[in-house]
Amino acid sequence: MAVFRRPVRSRPIRLFLISMFAVPLVSLVALWAFAASVTVPAAISDHNYNVNSVALTGPDIATLTTLLPTEQAQTYIWLLSGRQAPKSSLLATRKTISRVLPGTEAALLVGDNLLSASSKADLDALEADLRHLPAVRQAVDAGTMTPAAAFQAYSEIIDAQFQSYYASTLDRGGSLQAIAVGATDSALALEMVSREATLVDGALAIGHGQLDAGARQLFISSAANRQFLMGQTLSLLTPTLRAAYVTLIGSAPYQQFQAMESQVLANTGGGPVR
Repeated sequence: MAVFRRPVRSRPIRLFLISMFAVPLVSLVALWAFAASVTVPAAISDHNYNVNSVALTGPDIATLTTLLPTEQAQTYIWLLSGRQAPKSSLLATRKTISRVLPGTEAALLVGDNLLSASSKADLDALEADLRHLPAVRQAVDAGTMTPAAAFQAYSEIIDAQFQSYYASTLDRGGSLQAIAVGATDSALALEMVSREATLVDGALAIGHGQLDAGARQLFISSAANRQFLMGQTLSLLTPTLRAAYVTLIGSAPYQQFQAMESQVLANTGGGPVR
C-alpha cells in the first residue's frame, strides 16, 4: 500500500481538528444531553442513568472536558519552548478550569451512592487527580517537570476522567447504556486526535521537526486508541446518531488527517514529520 507523502504542517492539522470537532463539538456532552432528554420506560435503571446524565451535561463538566486537553497542549508547547513562549493563553485556560473545578467535583458526586465499589474507586481516583492539578502546574512553572512528563501528567488526569465516566455509565445500566458508552468512546477518540496533533505540533515547534522516541511511542499509542474507539463508536450508536460520524469519517478533513497520521506512523526512520 502506498504511503502518503504530503508534508505534515502544524496549521493544517489544527484546521482539520476544528472541522472535526465542529461535527459534534463536544460529542460526549451532546450525546449525554440527548440521552438525558429521552423518555424511556419507567425502569429503575433508566431513572438512575438519567439522574446521572443530567449532572454530567452541566456547563462545568463540559468546560473541563473541552479545556483540559487544551491546557495539556499549551503546557507541552510552552515547556518545549524552554518556557520562553508567551504564556497568556495558558494562564487564561488555567483560570477558566480552576473556576469550574468546584462545580465539576459537585456534579461528579451526584448519585455516587448508586456506584459499585470499583466505580467509586474510579471516581475517588479522578477526584484525587483533579486535586493534584495545582501541583502539576506548580512543577511546570518551576521548570522541574519535563515536557514529556507534563504531557503524561495531563493524560493521566484525562484518562481518569473518562474511566470514571465509563464506570458510572456501566454501573447505572439502562436501555441507554450502549448510546452512553458510544458517546464516551467518540469523545475519547477525539481526545486521542488532540494528543496526536499536540505531539506533532511539539516536533515542529522545537525546530528539527522530529518526534523523539518517547513522543513517537505516545503518538503510536494515541493513534491505535483513536482507531479502536472510532470503530466502537460506530458499532454502539443508533443509526440516527451514527450518521453524523459516518459523515465525519467520509469528510475530506478527516481523510486528510488520517493520511497525515499514516505518514507519521510509517516514518520509522526518525525523519522529520513535515
